[in-house]
Amino acid sequence: MVREFRERNSLLKFALEGAIERLDKAGSTRNAAFASTGEALFWIVSIDEFLQKNSKDYGPDGRTQVLELIQAFRYARNITAHNSIEWRHVKRDVYTKYYWSKFGDVWVWSALPEPTTDVLKQHKGMLIQYRMYNKRLLNQAILDTFSDVKDVLNHYLDMSIKDTEKG
Repeated sequence: MVREFRERNSLLKFALEGAIERLDKAGSTRNAAFASTGEALFWIVSIDEFLQKNSKDYGPDGRTQVLELIQAFRYARNITAHNSIEWRHVKRDVYTKYYWSKFGDVWVWSALPEPTTDVLKQHKGMLIQYRMYNKRLLNQAILDTFSDVKDVLNHYLDMSIKDTEKG
């Protein structure tokens, strides 16, 4: 069981890191950036769901440090999957929180539509996700936000292995 956990965690880390690297290499190529952003969103939500089921440290108390970001990413993932929106590519100061682009060009999260009344009837948590998107992601550099959450998720993936080893 521990070996399977280690393999699963390694695959999840590899997949998310690969998507982030592809976004960094996409430069101003819209199709490549769109695809790798959607891929990273998929892996972030997948890791979140895996940790909710498999890590005692990632429970409600531990998860609070990333909960707003996860909700924001869920909203972006859901909108991307259903509406295929695009993001803006802008010039930014190259000295951002995390230095990714060699030229200072970054993809930023753009405004997304508010969930409709019909959507809210089916998915009550969608309004909170929308608010967290606007609070935590809107106009932020996509790579910076992915890096913020990646480090925390990797920490909890490592902790989940320790949980499994303890039995």
